[in-house]
Amino acid sequence: MENQRNFGALLGGSTPVNGMPTKERVELLPVDLIDPHPLNPRIVTPEGLDEAFLESVERNGVLQPVFVKLVEGGRYQMLAGHRRLCASKAAKHTHIRAIVKRKLLPGEESVVWQEVLKAYRGTKETNRAIRLRSNFRRAKSAGRCVYNIKKHGDVVKFVVENANEEIGVDVKKFGNIEAMPGDTIRYDFSDIRNESNVPLDNFYWRDILPTDAVTLRIISTGTWNEELKYTIYYKTNLVSEERALAERLSTSTNNTIDCSASAVKLKAGEVITEIRFDFGTVQPGFEPLTNPYITCLVHPDLPHEYRFKNCTDVGGERGDEWVIDKDCWVTVIYAVPKGKLPKTGN
Repeated sequence: MENQRNFGALLGGSTPVNGMPTKERVELLPVDLIDPHPLNPRIVTPEGLDEAFLESVERNGVLQPVFVKLVEGGRYQMLAGHRRLCASKAAKHTHIRAIVKRKLLPGEESVVWQEVLKAYRGTKETNRAIRLRSNFRRAKSAGRCVYNIKKHGDVVKFVVENANEEIGVDVKKFGNIEAMPGDTIRYDFSDIRNESNVPLDNFYWRDILPTDAVTLRIISTGTWNEELKYTIYYKTNLVSEERALAERLSTSTNNTIDCSASAVKLKAGEVITEIRFDFGTVQPGFEPLTNPYITCLVHPDLPHEYRFKNCTDVGGERGDEWVIDKDCWVTVIYAVPKGKLPKTGN
């Protein structure tokens, strides 16, 4: 299996790690032992997959192996291949072809995986169709990696300068410290920012609502410092899959979105549990010019000193590495005592 050996070399299989040589190979793993990446905000379901793709996996299995890393307890964590794993489970396959990473070289998750997958994608995984050969070496200057990939007889060379690559995101939220039953409260969000010095893919901002205490009424989207089109998705207590609330919004327009049950056409007893802004790829320093906010209606029957917490998170992807930040705000209910107040004095 020359193809597998050379593919392993591209992933660092011939490079010593801590003095020990590593060897990568395609393995058959039980699908029940592979968990999704914890920082992957996208939920993959069979209903969201292309029908032709599902049929191909059911008929032929997964031809392009997924990438996983070994974690504690003898389980595996997905690095790349959530759709293929989902399709395999839908086809009732018990095993899937996978390349297991037990040791990751510096920068592999953030840079190398992306380039490997680009090279591997679009090729047929047979020795007759592809001879994937690689030469991985470290340049003398720290962090500079030179790769040569031989694909269909053509050598593609790329240089990755990642010694100074830094990825990070930030988010802050503020709300009411106290509220009374039946009040309309507001949550403000600031510093939703790509703090990386490189672009981030699949950049999102999400807010998870404490539906035990409030109902979403209005979203004010704010404006942003990069011209993009984005989509707002939502989930409800009755439908766990994301649905589009508003599509192809402009980052230069401050939109007001009515989230009432009648406007969103929610069913009886259905409420929005979370919203997510999907911006796609954003550049370093991407952030709001006008901060977004939401308003919510407090449930009228909450007891005195009832506490509820609203949490928000923002994240982005660089290669196959996710970076995420989270912030929460706690509000306390102040309920005026009902009935007559006790008499004091004489």
